[in-house]
Amino acid sequence: MTWESEELSHTRDVLNQVQSIWNMTELDIDALDKDELIGLLSDISFQVNEISLICENELNRLIKRDSNVNRDKVCSHCEGANIWVCEPCMNKWADSVEEVNFDNV
Repeated sequence: MTWESEELSHTRDVLNQVQSIWNMTELDIDALDKDELIGLLSDISFQVNEISLICENELNRLIKRDSNVNRDKVCSHCEGANIWVCEPCMNKWADSVEEVNFDNV
């Protein structure tokens, strides 16, 4: 749906895959032979890997998004986001600062 956040979508994907794994384990596995059990374990392993990748990617995305604590800071010179002071501004400020002679103080 258009109103869903990425977090909601990814959480739903993880839940669906976990439920799918649970459904696989609810089968009557006593009747399965060795090859069928190996196939079932392979399918479960694949789904667990997919869940792991979804979670890892989502964690990395959220860490990147949420750790951007200074996103409201914008350089007045270049108007680039996430920059406290860009190099041209730093040079401009450095040129405008008067030297202080501490020997005379």
